[in-house]
Amino acid sequence: MTVFGLELDRRLRAAGSPVLGVVTHPGTSRSNLNPRACQGRGRFGRLMARTGL
Repeated sequence: MTVFGLELDRRLRAAGSPVLGVVTHPGTSRSNLNPRACQGRGRFGRLMARTGL
């Protein structure tokens, strides 16, 4: 997605558009999409799992 966002911004600028192409990181969240995301990350992983980040 980063490459898409950067290319979109480049094309918008080249076309003289006032629209900005902005790329942002979605952050983290507790979900069942990646249930093992914090496993094996030691103390930091346990903290992240407890706080729900």
